[in-house]
Amino acid sequence: MTPPTRDRGSAGVEAALAVTALLAVAMFTVGALRVTNTSGDVGSAARAGARAAAGAREADARAVGEAVVRQALADRGPACGAPSVDVVRTDEIVTVTVTCPVDLDDVRLGGFAGGRTVTASATERVDPLRGGAG
Repeated sequence: MTPPTRDRGSAGVEAALAVTALLAVAMFTVGALRVTNTSGDVGSAARAGARAAAGAREADARAVGEAVVRQALADRGPACGAPSVDVVRTDEIVTVTVTCPVDLDDVRLGGFAGGRTVTASATERVDPLRGGAG
């Protein structure tokens, strides 16, 4: 005679817990990769904007830097929805700061509530031949 078993039906519960845990890990990975990739894209766009603004005429530096940043982020995809671009130029340097909100609502199960903000800055010396006063 076999002893009574009390574990009957526990495999279904274990499977449900395992699937939920795997989904949470997958969502965390997707969210972390999205933030990391967007951070790289924002840094790259800030550097490109600073280079472009440093080579532009003083009167056009702000518009050129901002346009280059927005185009660089648009080329990388929709991860950065509404970037904020700040271009500050003095006689010798240009600093471009880019702030980008990253939407993470679709990966809440992975521990991301709402979203994150990614910021990057880049500074370049003004090219006196190409970006002089004007």
